[in-house]
Amino acid sequence: MGTLGLRLPRWLGRVLGVGEAGLGSAALFVGGWLPALLVGVAYAGFLAVVVLMMRRGESFRLRARLAPLLEEFLGTLELD
Repeated sequence: MGTLGLRLPRWLGRVLGVGEAGLGSAALFVGGWLPALLVGVAYAGFLAVVVLMMRRGESFRLRARLAPLLEEFLGTLELD
């Protein structure tokens, strides 16, 4: 969120991440229309952030920062 100019505390990002994991778990294990709707709202928010980053040109800088991490992660997987 810092790349979008939003100065939010780190703990808020962690809380939102835990909430998203909880929503996903509820959608998987409980089911129903409400958890599904909330997961859809979470994805719409994520889409809005991605679109904003792409319009500002931030996605290329983000990709450059994530590429080494992704390579390291994929290197640890055994793809037999």
